[in-house]
Amino acid sequence: MLAASGPAALSGIFDGLTGFSRVAVAVSGGSDSMALLRMVTAWRGQENGPRDVVALTVDHGLRSESADEAAQVGLWCKLLDVPHQILQWRGDKPTSGIQAKARTMRYDLMTEWCREARVPVLLTGHTADDQAETVLMRQKRTSTDRSIAAIWPENEWRGIKLLRPLLALRREQLRDYLKGFAQGWLDDPSNANCDFERVRIRNALAQHDVLELQAKAEAAQSRVRSADAELHDWLTQHMAVDDYAVLRLPGRLLAAQPVARRLDILSWSVTAAGDGQCPERASVEAITTWLAEGRESRRTVNGAIVSARRHVIEIMREPARIPGRFMVVPELGHLTFDGRFKVAAPQGAGVGAMGIPPLLKRPKDVPALAFSALPVVKLADGQLVSAVKSGRPDISATLCERFSP
Repeated sequence: MLAASGPAALSGIFDGLTGFSRVAVAVSGGSDSMALLRMVTAWRGQENGPRDVVALTVDHGLRSESADEAAQVGLWCKLLDVPHQILQWRGDKPTSGIQAKARTMRYDLMTEWCREARVPVLLTGHTADDQAETVLMRQKRTSTDRSIAAIWPENEWRGIKLLRPLLALRREQLRDYLKGFAQGWLDDPSNANCDFERVRIRNALAQHDVLELQAKAEAAQSRVRSADAELHDWLTQHMAVDDYAVLRLPGRLLAAQPVARRLDILSWSVTAAGDGQCPERASVEAITTWLAEGRESRRTVNGAIVSARRHVIEIMREPARIPGRFMVVPELGHLTFDGRFKVAAPQGAGVGAMGIPPLLKRPKDVPALAFSALPVVKLADGQLVSAVKSGRPDISATLCERFSP
């Protein structure tokens, strides 16, 4: 089917792109991402398809060949008339947990580029083989639905939508598709390095049924969606969040929930109020155990401060984890601050964190740490204005969608 795929044959694969005029594609140069790029290029300009496509390649700098490989991707993109951006991972590289840390950095770099370029969606070339490998890896550690759900067809990373349209396809199908165009691809030698767990799992995958593992992930995802619907109902009824991004949960009602629900509530709350990334389950379990002790104190997790008070649990941003630089307000007159606030301000003004110590006097009704994490606007004349409740018609800050259950 794929070998003869014109736009009509691809329409089902890219149903999720409907309504997006600009998309970015993560392209490492491997067969999966090159197949995705060619498919998106064929879909470009069609009815309901994207108008503009850009390819993003991350040069991790972990191997001496990486720069040449990124340049080769650029040559292939030029032949397809696709703009290509090479994003470099600068600074010291890890000596352990390399693949996981490289993955995080890769998504950080690509989504940061998407935010700055105002591209709302990033496509990745994950396949049914990747899904099966991930399920096998997760099963070795846990049997929870959220873990076995593995790779989702759609989620977000730092406010950018991630779509994975190839999850139903096998890697060999994609390679056959590329051969039909005489399109080459790159083979990363790390994919043959058995020091990495995923490579060992991949080599053992022939002993397992990929379709069965894929079905297991889809079933887990269905159960997670059901649990999320119940979570949504609970949060809608009982969670409160104020204009300063302080999220509050009723302590007694939370403690009365089943353990799994309690973990989901806290995980969602920490993600919303913290750095936007879902915390590790073990970290949330530790917070749950600590809260059960009933002491008034606070803990930090994933860039969030969890403060246990007498009858309420307050969760807010950890100000020390917010980058200290000021962002310049673009011509549009608004930007997203720390993934938590949509800030409107005059073009050319700077937007940064209030800071510790705060740059302005704190209102009495705002917790000190929450105030330090708020956006402040620096005008051209050096004047500082709190973006939240500024009292000015040209400066405002509203909560982002991630605070909505």
